[in-house]
Amino acid sequence: MNHQDDLGSVLTRETTVNMFKKAYKDLGIAMLLIQSNIVKGCGIGASTIFTALLLLVFTGKNLYIAMNSRYSVDFEGKKDAYYRFLKDPHFNWSKFVLRLAFRVSCICCSTITGTPRPCFFVMDDSIIKKESSSNVELLSWIFDHVCGRTIKSFNLLMLGWTDGYSFLPVQFLMMCSEKMAKKSLEKDWATDPRTCAGRTKKMAQWKKLDAAVEMVRRAMEAGFEVAALLVDTWFTNEPFIKKMLGIGMDTIGMLKDHHQQYWYHGKLYNLKGVFGKAWSRKKGEIIGSIIVSTKYSKIPVKIVFVVNRNKKKEWIAILSTNVDLSDEQIIERYGNRWGDRMLLQSNERNAWAWKRIPDQKLCSNDCFYRSRYHAVYHSGIPS
Repeated sequence: MNHQDDLGSVLTRETTVNMFKKAYKDLGIAMLLIQSNIVKGCGIGASTIFTALLLLVFTGKNLYIAMNSRYSVDFEGKKDAYYRFLKDPHFNWSKFVLRLAFRVSCICCSTITGTPRPCFFVMDDSIIKKESSSNVELLSWIFDHVCGRTIKSFNLLMLGWTDGYSFLPVQFLMMCSEKMAKKSLEKDWATDPRTCAGRTKKMAQWKKLDAAVEMVRRAMEAGFEVAALLVDTWFTNEPFIKKMLGIGMDTIGMLKDHHQQYWYHGKLYNLKGVFGKAWSRKKGEIIGSIIVSTKYSKIPVKIVFVVNRNKKKEWIAILSTNVDLSDEQIIERYGNRWGDRMLLQSNERNAWAWKRIPDQKLCSNDCFYRSRYHAVYHSGIPS
């Protein structure tokens, strides 16, 4: 019985490795590594190390167990070479993930779906808890709205691409508090600001809206062509919409009845007041729609009100900066945002990947890029 189990595990591993090598070649990952400055001057090649590390994700083993098992023949050199590879501050992992996502998105549009359809960016954030950690770089006290208290964590800001059928993570950033007083460490590790790690560390302390705009701008420069950016209620505000329009990106997002006001026929109304003007006696889930302008920048937006399926007596407001879209098109396009939530839930179910990151004596680049490495490749594995 044990012999059959061992034979089955070997066959499964060989099948996984063969499929992985084929995908590695078809996607041209070796060339993407070179274009992203992920190269080594001597010793084991960067492509060899990266292949071995990436295979760990698909085989479900960590580096220590794999190098001390019967599969240790797959690893060249000692483990220090792999740890130094992960900690190198000059490797541009953000560029690598962006180029890889663009290449996969082209494959999805040309071969999988066949017929052209509108594509979208999806922006969302999630809390990565590190409550038991004490010596992690830039670990901050962040308020978690789910549990209703402040915890030691990172704020994972993620940008994804979707065509309605497929979802790809494009860029993400482990954000921390911009105020030094909220950080869990009194002193910080020194990082050369000219390196990729230094720039990432600086960007991690930006305001969330500014970081989100920069991520979308980079994705657009990489060649992505999308119809709109889909966001939740946190991002659907006038300053963010204005910045998105400044880089040529339309926004579709859900609204909450906060303090935002809109111009309609020369008068200012809050969201409830706008709902009163847009309400109609149509049958169906769409209650009505109205075109208004934002309070300060006078940006024309279209707000569609639909029935809340969970609470029939309540309504949901969806805003679009493209006023030429019909009510049905706005609702249909916003429905593509839920692929992002499923990916974040998948990351939470695979939370063991984050626990592999050592919590003590991390260098300036180690925390960010090990987190990035685990998050990218675990997010593509269905659980």
